[in-house]
Amino acid sequence: GYSRGALSGYSLAGMLFVAFCTGIIGNTMTFLTMLYTDCGYSETFAAMIFSVIGVVITFGKFVIGSATDRWGGFRATSIAFACMVLGLGFCSLLTLRNSILITLSVPFTGMGITITTVVLSYLAEDFSTEATYGRVLKRFQISHTIGLIIFGYVVGVLADVSGGYIAPFWML
Repeated sequence: GYSRGALSGYSLAGMLFVAFCTGIIGNTMTFLTMLYTDCGYSETFAAMIFSVIGVVITFGKFVIGSATDRWGGFRATSIAFACMVLGLGFCSLLTLRNSILITLSVPFTGMGITITTVVLSYLAEDFSTEATYGRVLKRFQISHTIGLIIFGYVVGVLADVSGGYIAPFWML
């Protein structure tokens, strides 16, 4: 449900920063296949992983939505964030060519990506009144999009500078 009041001051700035950061990690999917091929996996395998992660994202939206209904936006967002951290961590270890790490990277990355999709609307609901929801959601979405635009190229540039995609995934 809606919170007690609208965000203002530092609270609003903090939440806009959170939305901006979801934009930064929102570009992760763009570079996943390149990460897998950079770690020595075939293009076919990378494409298969990408497809499976797409299915997990769809499932993850349902799970995070259900978690939000049951426990609230903050807890559901915390779950999605933890999944994203674990997913990026497992992706950062792909050079070890360990099948367990590959297996773990897929569901956690897929579930974590939901933080860049459905979570913003849940956060806006938690941090607005019914009357201000649309305005708060719009601000969150704009901040998220600015993060996507500004950092959309950074992973590729860092990969060029570092010689591969592992370093940028560690930085994410």
